[in-house]
Amino acid sequence: DRTVAGSVIRIQAARALGVIGPDAHEAIPDLARLATDTAWETRDAAAEALGRVGQPVYDDKPGPDGQPAVKRPASKVAMDKLATVMLKDASATVRL
Repeated sequence: DRTVAGSVIRIQAARALGVIGPDAHEAIPDLARLATDTAWETRDAAAEALGRVGQPVYDDKPGPDGQPAVKRPASKVAMDKLATVMLKDASATVRL
């Protein structure tokens, strides 16, 4: 939040968090704030990162019913931001 809107630093930070994946779940609120950045490139990187970081995490061992056991469910904040803001973005690239 200390960088200028549309800054390349924001884009690269969002991309890096997306690469880290679910282990970066503590950064979800920061990524959610990038959903309204002025640059479509930043919003695109944030959308991709939210999808990766906010996904559910499963245990290595199956649960009692043989299905994968959920260690951490999908992030409600990330999924809400993707569904309510990013899917309605002016940029087709972001919506994809």
